[in-house]
Formats: sequence, structure tokens, C-alpha cells
Amino acid sequence: MIVAVLLSAALATTTVTAPSFKAVLPGAWQVRSTHDALLYTREDDELYISIVNLTSAEEKERRDLTAFRIVDMRRKLVGDLSRGRATVTPITKEGDGPRKVMWFSGEDPQNGKRFYVSAVCLSDAIIVTALYRPLTAPPAGFEELARDIVRSVQEPR
Repeated sequence: MIVAVLLSAALATTTVTAPSFKAVLPGAWQVRSTHDALLYTREDDELYISIVNLTSAEEKERRDLTAFRIVDMRRKLVGDLSRGRATVTPITKEGDGPRKVMWFSGEDPQNGKRFYVSAVCLSDAIIVTALYRPLTAPPAGFEELARDIVRSVQEPR
């Protein structure tokens, strides 16, 4: 997979471009190496981006259900990893047309993290984002940052 990252110092944004999507991350993010996702870090924040490519007409037709299942599995995983101690919001679904977003957020005292997980449905892919910040870091602006990132995920065209 080819992913291009462009750092725009003048606008203080980081542009992520891939065959399946593009996104503009607020601020200057560093790319980190990982095997199963794109990882970006900035100060205390970690952003993981995973791509589920939809190739068949059937997969594209069922993208909403698939995105919901992904988010639901991630939500259950957070509960398991936190040994039931995480506080987690219900899954929220937003948007009309082909671009829909499913997300949840919360805090995990077991692992010391605040999180916001989303799945963005695009024409040919589901883009899964997971933003994490330590509970010891200030919470101010965390949810707004997460929502700005999710809003920036768009079709690659």
C-alpha cells in the first residue's frame, strides 16, 4: 500500500493520502512504523488508521453493516482489555448517503488511556481510526481533535 504524508508547516496540518482515502490531520504528526495499521503520533496522542478495502459489489452494499461490526468488535475488545473497567459510550451512527460514520469513545483506567474509535464508510473502503491519549495528559480538546480527524477522512478523488 502506498501512503503519502505531507507536512504543511504554514497551515500546521499533516496530509495523509492513500489509494482508498485522504485525510488532513490538524497539527504536525510523525509517522511511526507498525505492521497492521498506519500510526501517527503527536505529543501525547497516538492515531491508528486501518483500511478495509471493499472490492465486490456485495461488500460495498453491506459496508454499513461491516463498519458497525468492526466498531462493535473494537468496543468489546476495549472492555475485555480493561477487564470491564472502561467507561464506554454507546455506538453512534452519523451521516447520510454513502459516507457514514460509526463511533464510540471513553476512558480506560486499567490501561491509562482516553480513546475515540470510528469507522468511516467511503465508496471503496472503510477507514477505521483510533485516537488515544494518556489519562495523565490534559483532556482538553481531545474529542474535538478526534472529530476533526474523522471529518477530514474523504474519498481520494
